[in-house]
Amino acid sequence: EHLALETRMKNILVCTIATLALTGPSRAQDLVFSGTEFADWDYPQGLVTVTADGLEVKRFGGAFNAVANAREFRPRPIGDYGLRFVRAASNHSRADLAGDQDPATWWQPDPADGVNNWWLEIDLGRAVVADKVRVIFPDQEGARPFSFFSVYASPGIAVFGGQTERINYNRLGRPVNNNTATEVEFDLSTTKLSQAVGEHLISEETLDYDMVRFIRFEAAGLTPDAALAEIEVNGQGFNLATMVATEDRIEDGRPHWGGRTWTSKARDCPGCGKGSGAAALIDQDIGFRGWNIEASDKGNWRNSGVWSVIDFGNVFRVDRVIWVPIVSGSGPFLYGYQRDKQGSWRAFEFLTSDGTPSNSADPEVEGPFKYELLSAVDNSVRNYLFDFRFPPRPLRLLLWRVTRPEQHNRAAQLFIFHSEG
Repeated sequence: EHLALETRMKNILVCTIATLALTGPSRAQDLVFSGTEFADWDYPQGLVTVTADGLEVKRFGGAFNAVANAREFRPRPIGDYGLRFVRAASNHSRADLAGDQDPATWWQPDPADGVNNWWLEIDLGRAVVADKVRVIFPDQEGARPFSFFSVYASPGIAVFGGQTERINYNRLGRPVNNNTATEVEFDLSTTKLSQAVGEHLISEETLDYDMVRFIRFEAAGLTPDAALAEIEVNGQGFNLATMVATEDRIEDGRPHWGGRTWTSKARDCPGCGKGSGAAALIDQDIGFRGWNIEASDKGNWRNSGVWSVIDFGNVFRVDRVIWVPIVSGSGPFLYGYQRDKQGSWRAFEFLTSDGTPSNSADPEVEGPFKYELLSAVDNSVRNYLFDFRFPPRPLRLLLWRVTRPEQHNRAAQLFIFHSEG
Protein backbone atom coordinates (compact mmCIF):
# COMPACT_ATOMS: atom_id res chain seq x y z
CA GLU A 1 0.00 0.00 0.00
CA HIS A 2 2.86 2.36 0.87
CA LEU A 3 4.62 1.68 -2.45
CA ALA A 4 1.36 2.16 -4.35
CA LEU A 5 0.80 5.55 -2.67
CA GLU A 6 4.40 6.57 -3.34
CA THR A 7 4.08 5.63 -7.03
CA ARG A 8 0.81 7.53 -7.25
CA MET A 9 2.34 10.58 -5.61
CA LYS A 10 5.32 10.47 -7.98
CA ASN A 11 2.95 10.53 -10.95
CA ILE A 12 0.96 13.41 -9.45
CA LEU A 13 4.17 15.32 -8.74
CA VAL A 14 5.39 14.92 -12.32
CA CYS A 15 2.00 16.05 -13.65
CA THR A 16 1.94 19.03 -11.28
CA ILE A 17 5.41 20.21 -12.33
CA ALA A 18 4.60 19.63 -16.01
CA THR A 19 1.43 21.69 -15.65
CA LEU A 20 3.37 24.53 -14.03
CA ALA A 21 5.96 24.42 -16.80
CA LEU A 22 3.30 24.56 -19.52
CA THR A 23 1.05 27.21 -18.02
CA GLY A 24 3.49 29.53 -16.25
CA PRO A 25 5.41 32.28 -18.03
CA SER A 26 8.68 30.99 -16.56
CA ARG A 27 10.12 27.50 -16.34
CA ALA A 28 9.20 25.39 -13.33
CA GLN A 29 11.59 24.07 -10.74
CA ASP A 30 12.56 20.46 -11.49
CA LEU A 31 12.28 17.94 -8.65
CA VAL A 32 13.24 14.33 -9.35
CA PHE A 33 12.77 11.45 -6.90
CA SER A 34 13.90 7.85 -6.96
CA GLY A 35 13.48 4.91 -4.60
CA THR A 36 12.15 6.05 -1.21
CA GLU A 37 13.24 9.69 -1.67
CA PHE A 38 9.71 10.97 -2.10
CA ALA A 39 8.57 9.48 1.23
CA ASP A 40 11.56 11.17 2.91
CA TRP A 41 11.12 14.51 1.12
CA ASP A 42 11.32 17.38 3.62
CA TYR A 43 9.09 19.62 1.55
CA PRO A 44 8.51 23.31 2.39
CA GLN A 45 5.25 23.11 4.31
CA GLY A 46 2.76 25.79 3.34
CA LEU A 47 4.40 26.27 -0.02
CA VAL A 48 3.63 22.64 -0.87
CA THR A 49 0.87 20.64 0.84
CA VAL A 50 0.88 16.87 0.48
CA THR A 51 -2.53 15.22 0.85
CA ALA A 52 -3.86 11.72 0.27
CA ASP A 53 -5.11 12.90 -3.13
CA GLY A 54 -1.93 14.60 -4.31
CA LEU A 55 0.00 17.85 -4.07
CA GLU A 56 -1.27 21.38 -3.64
CA VAL A 57 1.00 24.32 -4.51
CA LYS A 58 0.37 27.66 -2.76
CA ARG A 59 -1.35 30.36 -4.76
CA PHE A 60 -0.04 33.91 -4.29
CA GLY A 61 -2.35 36.91 -4.32
CA GLY A 62 -1.78 40.57 -5.05
CA ALA A 63 -3.23 41.97 -1.81
CA PHE A 64 -4.04 40.89 1.77
CA ASN A 65 -5.26 42.26 5.09
CA ALA A 66 -2.11 42.52 7.24
CA VAL A 67 -4.15 42.61 10.46
CA ALA A 68 -5.60 39.14 9.79
CA ASN A 69 -2.36 37.27 10.52
CA ALA A 70 -0.65 39.80 12.80
CA ARG A 71 -0.72 37.29 15.67
CA GLU A 72 1.70 35.08 13.74
CA PHE A 73 4.43 37.68 14.21
CA ARG A 74 6.23 38.99 17.28
CA PRO A 75 4.86 42.22 18.83
CA ARG A 76 6.98 44.71 20.79
CA PRO A 77 6.29 45.98 24.33
CA ILE A 78 5.40 49.51 23.23
CA GLY A 79 3.89 51.82 25.84
CA ASP A 80 2.29 50.49 29.00
CA TYR A 81 0.30 47.45 27.85
CA GLY A 82 2.79 44.66 27.24
CA LEU A 83 3.18 42.18 24.43
CA ARG A 84 -0.24 42.33 22.82
CA PHE A 85 -0.91 42.89 19.17
CA VAL A 86 -3.77 45.29 20.09
CA ARG A 87 -3.41 47.77 22.97
CA ALA A 88 -5.90 50.26 24.42
CA ALA A 89 -6.02 52.58 27.42
CA SER A 90 -9.75 51.94 28.00
CA ASN A 91 -11.47 48.53 28.07
CA HIS A 92 -8.15 46.92 27.28
CA SER A 93 -9.46 43.38 27.75
CA ARG A 94 -11.69 43.72 24.66
CA ALA A 95 -9.22 45.57 22.44
CA ASP A 96 -8.46 42.40 20.43
CA LEU A 97 -11.99 42.51 19.01
CA ALA A 98 -10.92 45.40 16.76
CA GLY A 99 -8.65 42.96 14.90
CA ASP A 100 -10.47 39.62 15.09
CA GLN A 101 -11.88 39.69 11.53
CA ASP A 102 -15.43 39.60 12.86
CA PRO A 103 -17.44 42.81 12.24
CA ALA A 104 -20.13 41.49 14.59
CA THR A 105 -17.80 42.04 17.58
CA TRP A 106 -16.28 45.35 18.66
CA TRP A 107 -14.22 47.35 21.12
CA GLN A 108 -15.98 50.07 23.11
CA PRO A 109 -14.13 52.49 25.37
CA ASP A 110 -15.53 53.15 28.83
CA PRO A 111 -17.16 56.64 29.03
CA ALA A 112 -15.87 56.93 32.59
CA ASP A 113 -12.27 56.83 31.36
CA GLY A 114 -12.53 60.13 29.49
CA VAL A 115 -12.00 60.81 25.78
CA ASN A 116 -8.23 61.23 26.26
CA ASN A 117 -8.07 57.50 26.93
CA TRP A 118 -10.24 56.53 23.96
CA TRP A 119 -7.42 55.26 21.77
CA LEU A 120 -6.31 51.90 20.41
CA GLU A 121 -3.07 50.69 18.79
CA ILE A 122 -2.44 47.67 16.56
CA ASP A 123 1.04 46.18 16.14
CA LEU A 124 1.19 44.17 12.91
CA GLY A 125 4.33 42.48 14.22
CA ARG A 126 6.27 43.53 11.13
CA ALA A 127 6.39 46.34 8.61
CA VAL A 128 4.35 45.82 5.44
CA VAL A 129 3.98 47.69 2.16
CA ALA A 130 0.38 48.94 2.29
CA ASP A 131 -1.84 51.26 0.26
CA LYS A 132 -4.91 51.69 2.51
CA VAL A 133 -6.06 51.65 6.12
CA ARG A 134 -9.74 50.99 6.76
CA VAL A 135 -11.77 51.43 9.96
CA ILE A 136 -15.13 49.68 10.30
CA PHE A 137 -17.82 50.56 12.84
CA PRO A 138 -21.03 48.82 13.94
CA ASP A 139 -24.27 50.78 13.71
CA GLN A 140 -26.96 49.38 15.95
CA GLU A 141 -28.53 50.08 19.30
CA GLY A 142 -25.79 50.42 21.89
CA ALA A 143 -22.94 50.49 19.33
CA ARG A 144 -22.51 53.44 16.96
CA PRO A 145 -19.72 54.79 14.72
CA PHE A 146 -17.24 57.20 16.29
CA SER A 147 -18.25 60.73 15.24
CA PHE A 148 -14.84 62.37 15.81
CA PHE A 149 -11.54 60.57 15.36
CA SER A 150 -8.11 60.45 13.73
CA VAL A 151 -6.08 57.51 12.42
CA TYR A 152 -2.29 57.42 12.54
CA ALA A 153 0.32 55.09 11.04
CA SER A 154 4.01 54.36 11.64
CA PRO A 155 6.60 52.06 10.04
CA GLY A 156 7.91 51.50 13.56
CA ILE A 157 10.32 54.38 14.08
CA ALA A 158 10.75 54.80 17.82
CA VAL A 159 10.83 58.02 19.80
CA PHE A 160 14.27 58.02 21.42
CA GLY A 161 14.58 58.82 25.11
CA GLY A 162 12.55 57.77 28.12
CA GLN A 163 12.33 54.45 29.92
CA THR A 164 9.38 53.13 27.90
CA GLU A 165 9.51 52.81 24.12
CA ARG A 166 7.13 55.04 22.21
CA ILE A 167 6.36 55.16 18.49
CA ASN A 168 6.49 58.21 16.24
CA TYR A 169 3.18 58.36 14.32
CA ASN A 170 1.97 60.38 11.32
CA ARG A 171 -1.72 61.22 11.00
CA LEU A 172 -3.41 59.97 7.85
CA GLY A 173 -5.09 63.10 6.54
CA ARG A 174 -7.27 65.50 8.50
CA PRO A 175 -9.32 64.55 11.60
CA VAL A 176 -12.70 63.00 10.78
CA ASN A 177 -15.62 65.06 12.17
CA ASN A 178 -19.37 64.38 12.35
CA ASN A 179 -18.92 60.89 10.96
CA THR A 180 -21.93 58.61 10.51
CA ALA A 181 -20.41 56.11 8.05
CA THR A 182 -19.76 52.53 9.09
CA GLU A 183 -16.59 52.35 6.97
CA VAL A 184 -13.93 55.03 6.49
CA GLU A 185 -10.89 54.48 4.29
CA PHE A 186 -7.51 56.25 4.27
CA ASP A 187 -5.13 56.14 1.32
CA LEU A 188 -1.42 55.75 2.04
CA SER A 189 1.35 57.35 0.02
CA THR A 190 5.05 58.20 0.07
CA THR A 191 5.81 61.69 -1.19
CA LYS A 192 8.71 63.98 -2.13
CA LEU A 193 10.88 61.18 -3.47
CA SER A 194 13.92 61.97 -5.57
CA GLN A 195 14.02 60.30 -8.98
CA ALA A 196 16.96 57.93 -9.26
CA VAL A 197 17.68 56.16 -12.56
CA GLY A 198 17.82 52.40 -13.18
CA GLU A 199 16.29 49.55 -15.18
CA HIS A 200 12.76 48.60 -14.04
CA LEU A 201 12.84 51.37 -11.42
CA ILE A 202 9.63 53.30 -10.78
CA SER A 203 10.78 56.92 -10.80
CA GLU A 204 7.96 59.01 -9.35
CA GLU A 205 7.90 61.77 -6.75
CA THR A 206 4.84 60.13 -5.14
CA LEU A 207 4.11 56.42 -4.71
CA ASP A 208 0.69 55.10 -3.71
CA TYR A 209 1.84 53.14 -0.65
CA ASP A 210 3.83 53.45 2.55
CA MET A 211 5.62 51.22 5.06
CA VAL A 212 3.31 50.42 7.99
CA ARG A 213 3.73 48.43 11.19
CA PHE A 214 1.69 50.31 13.81
CA ILE A 215 -1.81 51.79 13.48
CA ARG A 216 -3.30 54.11 16.09
CA PHE A 217 -7.00 55.00 16.30
CA GLU A 218 -7.74 58.00 18.48
CA ALA A 219 -11.09 59.58 19.40
CA ALA A 220 -11.22 63.37 19.12
CA GLY A 221 -14.58 63.91 20.81
CA LEU A 222 -17.33 62.21 22.78
CA THR A 223 -19.72 59.91 20.90
CA PRO A 224 -22.50 58.11 22.81
CA ASP A 225 -22.14 54.29 22.48
CA ALA A 226 -19.02 54.70 20.30
CA ALA A 227 -17.65 51.34 19.08
CA LEU A 228 -14.94 50.14 16.69
CA ALA A 229 -15.48 46.78 14.95
CA GLU A 230 -12.38 46.33 12.78
CA ILE A 231 -9.20 47.95 11.54
CA GLU A 232 -7.85 46.60 8.25
CA VAL A 233 -4.54 47.29 6.49
CA ASN A 234 -4.35 46.59 2.76
CA GLY A 235 -0.96 44.97 2.24
CA GLN A 236 0.51 44.67 -1.26
CA GLY A 237 1.51 41.25 -2.52
CA PHE A 238 3.29 38.36 -0.78
CA ASN A 239 6.76 39.20 0.52
CA LEU A 240 8.84 36.05 0.02
CA ALA A 241 11.48 37.42 2.38
CA THR A 242 9.20 36.53 5.29
CA MET A 243 9.67 32.82 4.59
CA VAL A 244 13.47 32.55 4.35
CA ALA A 245 14.99 30.32 7.06
CA THR A 246 16.80 32.88 9.22
CA GLU A 247 18.31 31.96 12.57
CA ASP A 248 15.65 33.84 14.53
CA ARG A 249 12.78 32.15 12.69
CA ILE A 250 14.27 28.71 13.24
CA GLU A 251 14.89 29.36 16.96
CA ASP A 252 11.34 30.70 17.43
CA GLY A 253 9.82 27.71 15.64
CA ARG A 254 8.18 29.98 13.08
CA PRO A 255 7.31 28.53 9.65
CA HIS A 256 9.79 28.94 6.82
CA TRP A 257 10.49 27.49 3.39
CA GLY A 258 14.22 26.98 3.71
CA GLY A 259 17.00 28.97 2.11
CA ARG A 260 19.49 31.28 3.82
CA THR A 261 21.10 34.69 3.53
CA TRP A 262 24.67 35.90 3.85
CA THR A 263 26.83 38.98 3.47
CA SER A 264 30.51 39.95 3.67
CA LYS A 265 30.57 39.03 7.35
CA ALA A 266 31.07 35.47 6.13
CA ARG A 267 34.02 36.37 3.87
CA ASP A 268 37.40 36.08 5.52
CA CYS A 269 40.17 37.93 3.71
CA PRO A 270 42.76 40.54 4.78
CA GLY A 271 41.36 44.07 4.61
CA CYS A 272 37.91 43.02 3.41
CA GLY A 273 34.88 45.05 4.48
CA LYS A 274 32.65 43.47 7.10
CA GLY A 275 28.88 43.64 7.54
CA SER A 276 26.37 42.59 10.15
CA GLY A 277 24.07 39.64 9.65
CA ALA A 278 22.06 39.97 6.44
CA ALA A 279 18.98 38.50 8.13
CA ALA A 280 18.21 42.02 9.41
CA LEU A 281 17.38 43.00 5.83
CA ILE A 282 14.46 40.57 5.60
CA ASP A 283 12.96 40.56 9.09
CA GLN A 284 10.41 43.31 8.26
CA ASP A 285 11.67 45.35 11.21
CA ILE A 286 12.30 48.87 9.93
CA GLY A 287 12.29 50.68 13.25
CA PHE A 288 14.49 48.62 15.54
CA ARG A 289 17.08 46.74 13.49
CA GLY A 290 19.24 47.65 10.53
CA TRP A 291 21.97 46.11 8.44
CA ASN A 292 25.30 47.92 8.56
CA ILE A 293 28.70 47.55 7.00
CA GLU A 294 32.13 49.11 7.01
CA ALA A 295 33.58 49.15 3.51
CA SER A 296 37.23 48.74 2.66
CA ASP A 297 39.25 50.43 -0.08
CA LYS A 298 39.58 47.22 -2.08
CA GLY A 299 38.85 47.71 -5.77
CA ASN A 300 37.11 44.36 -6.18
CA TRP A 301 33.44 44.53 -5.13
CA ARG A 302 33.66 41.07 -3.58
CA ASN A 303 36.30 42.30 -1.15
CA SER A 304 34.90 45.79 -0.52
CA GLY A 305 32.21 44.31 1.67
CA VAL A 306 29.13 46.12 0.35
CA TRP A 307 27.01 43.20 -0.86
CA SER A 308 24.49 40.64 0.31
CA VAL A 309 22.79 37.52 -1.05
CA ILE A 310 19.44 35.86 -0.33
CA ASP A 311 18.96 32.23 -1.33
CA PHE A 312 15.23 31.47 -1.14
CA GLY A 313 15.87 27.73 -1.34
CA ASN A 314 13.23 27.31 -4.07
CA VAL A 315 12.60 28.86 -7.47
CA PHE A 316 9.79 31.44 -7.41
CA ARG A 317 8.21 33.77 -9.95
CA VAL A 318 9.11 37.28 -8.80
CA ASP A 319 7.99 40.54 -10.38
CA ARG A 320 8.77 43.23 -7.79
CA VAL A 321 11.55 44.23 -5.38
CA ILE A 322 11.43 47.16 -2.93
CA TRP A 323 14.73 48.30 -1.43
CA VAL A 324 14.96 50.64 1.57
CA PRO A 325 18.53 51.76 2.32
CA ILE A 326 19.25 54.43 4.93
CA VAL A 327 20.47 57.34 2.82
CA SER A 328 22.32 60.15 4.55
CA GLY A 329 20.25 63.34 4.63
CA SER A 330 17.14 61.67 3.15
CA GLY A 331 14.23 59.55 4.26
CA PRO A 332 12.40 58.97 7.55
CA PHE A 333 14.35 55.90 8.64
CA LEU A 334 16.79 57.48 11.08
CA TYR A 335 18.51 55.58 13.85
CA GLY A 336 19.46 58.43 16.16
CA TYR A 337 22.90 57.71 17.50
CA GLN A 338 23.90 55.90 14.28
CA ARG A 339 23.25 58.78 11.89
CA ASP A 340 26.98 59.15 11.33
CA LYS A 341 27.03 55.69 9.73
CA GLN A 342 24.65 56.47 6.88
CA GLY A 343 26.03 56.51 3.35
CA SER A 344 24.80 58.18 0.18
CA TRP A 345 24.21 54.92 -1.77
CA ARG A 346 25.30 56.65 -4.98
CA ALA A 347 25.46 53.55 -7.19
CA PHE A 348 24.41 49.95 -6.68
CA GLU A 349 23.13 46.91 -8.59
CA PHE A 350 20.65 44.08 -8.18
CA LEU A 351 21.22 40.69 -9.81
CA THR A 352 19.08 37.54 -9.89
CA SER A 353 19.68 33.85 -10.42
CA ASP A 354 17.34 30.93 -11.04
CA GLY A 355 19.94 28.57 -9.58
CA THR A 356 21.76 27.75 -12.84
CA PRO A 357 25.30 26.59 -11.91
CA SER A 358 28.35 28.68 -12.79
CA ASN A 359 32.04 27.74 -12.88
CA SER A 360 33.20 31.37 -12.77
CA ALA A 361 31.26 32.66 -9.74
CA ASP A 362 32.97 32.90 -6.36
CA PRO A 363 31.21 30.21 -4.24
CA GLU A 364 32.00 32.17 -1.06
CA VAL A 365 30.31 35.33 -2.37
CA GLU A 366 27.69 34.66 -5.05
CA GLY A 367 27.53 30.96 -4.37
CA PRO A 368 28.26 28.72 -7.40
CA PHE A 369 25.47 30.27 -9.47
CA LYS A 370 25.04 32.27 -12.65
CA TYR A 371 23.41 35.71 -12.25
CA GLU A 372 21.72 38.17 -14.55
CA LEU A 373 21.61 41.93 -13.99
CA LEU A 374 18.20 43.17 -12.89
CA SER A 375 19.04 46.86 -12.47
CA ALA A 376 22.04 49.18 -12.20
CA VAL A 377 21.00 52.28 -10.23
CA ASP A 378 22.44 55.78 -10.39
CA ASN A 379 21.38 57.41 -7.12
CA SER A 380 23.24 60.70 -7.29
CA VAL A 381 19.95 62.39 -6.23
CA ARG A 382 19.99 60.52 -2.86
CA ASN A 383 16.67 58.70 -3.11
CA TYR A 384 15.83 56.37 -0.19
CA LEU A 385 13.04 54.13 -1.56
CA PHE A 386 13.48 51.99 -4.69
CA ASP A 387 10.61 50.11 -6.30
CA PHE A 388 11.62 47.73 -9.12
CA ARG A 389 8.77 46.25 -11.17
CA PHE A 390 9.46 43.88 -14.04
CA PRO A 391 7.98 40.95 -15.99
CA PRO A 392 7.88 37.82 -13.78
CA ARG A 393 11.19 35.99 -13.79
CA PRO A 394 12.28 32.69 -12.20
CA LEU A 395 14.30 33.60 -9.12
CA ARG A 396 16.04 31.56 -6.49
CA LEU A 397 18.81 33.96 -5.48
CA LEU A 398 18.92 37.75 -5.22
CA LEU A 399 22.23 39.60 -4.93
CA TRP A 400 22.81 43.32 -4.45
CA ARG A 401 26.13 45.11 -4.46
CA VAL A 402 27.36 48.68 -4.12
CA THR A 403 29.59 49.58 -7.04
CA ARG A 404 31.05 52.72 -5.43
CA PRO A 405 31.78 51.73 -1.83
CA GLU A 406 31.79 54.23 1.02
CA GLN A 407 33.13 53.80 4.51
CA HIS A 408 29.70 53.34 6.08
CA ASN A 409 26.50 51.96 4.63
CA ARG A 410 23.28 51.06 6.39
CA ALA A 411 20.00 49.62 5.13
CA ALA A 412 16.61 48.99 6.66
CA GLN A 413 14.72 46.43 4.58
CA LEU A 414 14.34 44.44 1.38
CA PHE A 415 10.91 43.28 0.17
CA ILE A 416 10.70 40.62 -2.58
CA PHE A 417 7.24 40.03 -4.03
CA HIS A 418 5.94 36.89 -5.70
CA SER A 419 3.90 37.55 -8.83
CA GLU A 420 0.18 36.84 -8.58
CA GLY A 421 -0.85 33.31 -9.37
